[in-house]
Amino acid sequence: MGDHHGEHGGARRATEGSWVIRLLRLLAFVSAASVLAETSAFAQRGGEAVQDPVGSSQAFHQRAWRIQEGKLRIVSDIDPERSRETFDKTRWLLSTIELVFDGMATRRPSDGLEVYYAADRNDYLSILRTEANADGSNTAGMAAYGGRRTMLFVRGLEWRTIQHEAWHASRSVFIPNMPTWLDEGLAEVFEHGVFLDDQFTIGGLGADDLQKVRAVFETGKWVPIGEFVQNDATWNQRLRNGDIEGYTQYVQAWAICHFLLFADDGEHRGRINTFMKALNRGADTWTAFDAAIGANGRSIEALDREVRAWFESATPVDLTKMHDSLEAWADSMGGDLPERGRFDFDAIKASLIVWLSDAARESVARTLDDAQVTVKAGRRGQGPIVRIDPLDGLSWTVTWSRNDTRRRRRGDDDAPADERTWIPSVQWALSG
Repeated sequence: MGDHHGEHGGARRATEGSWVIRLLRLLAFVSAASVLAETSAFAQRGGEAVQDPVGSSQAFHQRAWRIQEGKLRIVSDIDPERSRETFDKTRWLLSTIELVFDGMATRRPSDGLEVYYAADRNDYLSILRTEANADGSNTAGMAAYGGRRTMLFVRGLEWRTIQHEAWHASRSVFIPNMPTWLDEGLAEVFEHGVFLDDQFTIGGLGADDLQKVRAVFETGKWVPIGEFVQNDATWNQRLRNGDIEGYTQYVQAWAICHFLLFADDGEHRGRINTFMKALNRGADTWTAFDAAIGANGRSIEALDREVRAWFESATPVDLTKMHDSLEAWADSMGGDLPERGRFDFDAIKASLIVWLSDAARESVARTLDDAQVTVKAGRRGQGPIVRIDPLDGLSWTVTWSRNDTRRRRRGDDDAPADERTWIPSVQWALSG
């Protein structure tokens, strides 16, 4: 098979004795964030013992459930009663990833994405060997691609691992040779994403994320960006050595990508989009980086200062709280919306602005006080459309409808259809 990407575990070393280093080591051990890198071939590494890989793989395929729609195919032996939910979540995730490559040409032929979710570790390792000729030792998930096949393998339904590896698999079709820092940084962005209703949402900034980045600053482990973006040759070596830098390089890659995508109301997103489109066209990596993000090296130092300053002053953005709070507001407003759809747009806007101010004081998300709120009429028979833009590069839209689909989908099957005239819907999108 061609290239493989997989999640590596294992302890990491640190010789410094400061509390920050101890914190980094603790975060590296307990963090839900994946630490991923390209794996070596099985023949080169030896690998973990697998019992009867062919027989185990055949048994897995015999008991697994399968769903295929379009170019997405999932094979899994996990929780068959929730197979549709698993398929839909995977599809929502891939739909969000595809937005990144909008307008880009495919650079590697692919017949679609094959996804394998295995409950048992021996089955996971066996499927990797029989389907991709890959060694999954020390991994919980791996993307593999070569020829026309693009595959994703995950042990269990560990969604953060799935989210990370799905990026690698999807990216391989558009930019087969993406620089490691960008590839892993964007994979971390998707790993940090959350499922909200029937959407997959990226752009959140947890308090633990800020703590990790600031710990990298305080320990002096932050590498100047001009040097960091050229470290492909040392990336995997740091992981193999078990150095603390093997972990912190993922933190830094995520921090750079998060900043370029979401900081300052998304105003830097054009730089990373331009860089990726140039890579998609086959441009030289450093020339493309210099043109899109730097300017003969002069602006790279400024970018480094900007990233550090932004994370030093940033406050958390909890997307789940933001979504739930907006939905609660919309739900409460539904009882005040008129029966015949003659809406008081000014009153709706004023109500939301008051709520935004309260939410900002509770640190649900930053810059809510500065958010632009617009309200307009929806289509006939629908409620008003409220748009909140921008929120650190994310925009949110709140609408109301008269059907009870959302209430029933949430499991409230016994609720009468007319319990609430207006049912809220909260959606997000990248702004800018």
